[in-house]
Amino acid sequence: MSERVWLVRWDHAGEHAKPEEEVAMILPGSLAPSEVGMIVEYFYSARVSTPDEMLDEAVRNQRTSPASIEPLRDGGVAVVCGHNPFLEAMLVPTPQNATAAMLAGLSKGEPR
Repeated sequence: MSERVWLVRWDHAGEHAKPEEEVAMILPGSLAPSEVGMIVEYFYSARVSTPDEMLDEAVRNQRTSPASIEPLRDGGVAVVCGHNPFLEAMLVPTPQNATAAMLAGLSKGEPR
């Protein structure tokens, strides 16, 4: 059985919101969904917020785009954060000699 990792990728609705890079991060599969959610929230904020917005979020200790943990049909979960574009994290298998592009293709095939 192959190891699993959290693949965090950008997704979007409409070409106007298409991000330049699809893969945002790859995190250890040993992290809990709640831990992944916290990391994804901070990453999303760092990419889309102004410094003043980030300061306000830190002072209030409240994210403007909180992550949600959504069940998948296969019994797994996806962590989703943001609007358009948004980040989506899923546990994916890591075949031997896997590349980030291969993992991105695997995540698109996950049943919802």
